[in-house]
This record gives sequence, C-alpha cells and structure tokens, in this order.
Amino acid sequence: MYEDDAPLLRFELMQADDYGRFFLSNRNEVLFYLRAMMQKRAMLSLFMGRGSNSFLTSLLDIDEAHATLMFDAPRDMQLAERASTQRPLVFVTSLDKVKVQFQVDTLALSSFQGHPALRTPMPARMLRLQRREYYRLVLPATHPLKCTIPLQDGKSTVEMQVLDISAGGVAIVTPPSGLPFDPEIVYPDCQVQLPEVGTVVASLQVRNVFSVTLKNGQTVKRAGCQFVELSSTMSALIQRYIMKVDRARNARGSGLG
Repeated sequence: MYEDDAPLLRFELMQADDYGRFFLSNRNEVLFYLRAMMQKRAMLSLFMGRGSNSFLTSLLDIDEAHATLMFDAPRDMQLAERASTQRPLVFVTSLDKVKVQFQVDTLALSSFQGHPALRTPMPARMLRLQRREYYRLVLPATHPLKCTIPLQDGKSTVEMQVLDISAGGVAIVTPPSGLPFDPEIVYPDCQVQLPEVGTVVASLQVRNVFSVTLKNGQTVKRAGCQFVELSSTMSALIQRYIMKVDRARNARGSGLG
C-alpha cells in the first residue's frame, strides 16, 4: 500500500540553500497553521525526548490571550505523565501533504471540557516542508527506487534509496560517509531506474538536507535534490511512472488489482 508517511516522521533541518522558506516565525502565520490543525482535526504525533517514543494527539483549543495550547490526552495516562517529564517535545503533522513540525519546552497535565488534556505553550516558530510545484510520489520501503550517482574517479558509483520523486527532483537517503551532500553541490549524470518505464539520466543539485527519524526509530539524512535542466523526454518518463504507480494503487484500493 502506498501511503504518505508525513504524520509519523520527525525531521530536523540541517542545511538548506534558503532557511527562511522552511521556518515560520511570524505569530500570525503560526496561528494560521494551528487553527488549520484544529479545524481539520489533524492528527499530530508527539515525540518525547530524543528517541522514537511517540503517541497520537489532536489540538483541542488555542488560548491566544495566554499563548497556550490544549491537546487531547492519550488513553494511556502513563504516556501523558512521561511526556510531562521528557524533553524535547516535538509535534509533527501533515496539512494537505505539507509536513509541519514544532517544538515546545513544557507540557502539563490538565483537563478540557471535563476530559483529560495536555497543556503546552504556543510555539514561537514552526518548521515546514512547503507544498511543491510538482506532484510528488512518496515511495514506501516495499517499492523502493534507487538513484545511482557517479563518483569523481569516473569508475565508481554510489547507490542510494529514493524516498520520493517528482518532475522537479528527488529526495534520497544519503550515505553515512564518503559523499558530501551540501546545498548547491551538483552531481552530473545521475540515474534513477523506473521499473517497466525506463531510466532517468540527469544532473542533481542538492537543495536541502534534513535529519529524519523514521517510523522504526532509525535516524537518517534526507537530501532534497532538484533536477538541473531536465529534458522533456526524461520528464515524460517520470510522469509516466507516477501515472503507472497511481493507477496500480487506485486499482488495489478499489479491489480490482
């Protein structure tokens, strides 16, 4: 099954060509997204401490006068009590497939309309992965793609897992060492094999690097890379592959596949 992993990933911006477009620090902008979370009844993953421990919650109320938020408490109140003692406390959610994350310094057990709740201060800023210009296909681990990058010696290559792909670029898991991934670096003649469709050959420019905690608790580095002057032929291959995967997904969802 193909699914968006956005609500269950914690991410930390490490490097980017433009930090400003990832952070929201204006109070009105932060409030806008908080209200959207509440109105859409978005589910948020609350990560406790530096590990992968988390639970799902939702935003119940925004007290602008006192700059506090009220969240639904988990059924297991031991989790709530643990959260009140852990640091950092990181909330992660997805709004219209845009990842949004914020951190709070304190959390207290409280009540809201007669039910257990969690009270936190309003965050001063948010980290956000903006909506992209191109449709992005998120790839689950069961259907991986590989990106092959030639090394400077002209003889060796490095193969990396592709996390998502669009006509604009790819997100890949970077190797632990040996190959730098800093914003603005360009890697020419990279190849992405698209099963039953063809091979995309293009230059990739690194745009940003995130540290991402996966569902299994593993932390990896995720590099967002942009295709440089992608030809119309290569773009058509990507669009064809995305359509192929979407058709297969829709067929499975309707019970026809």
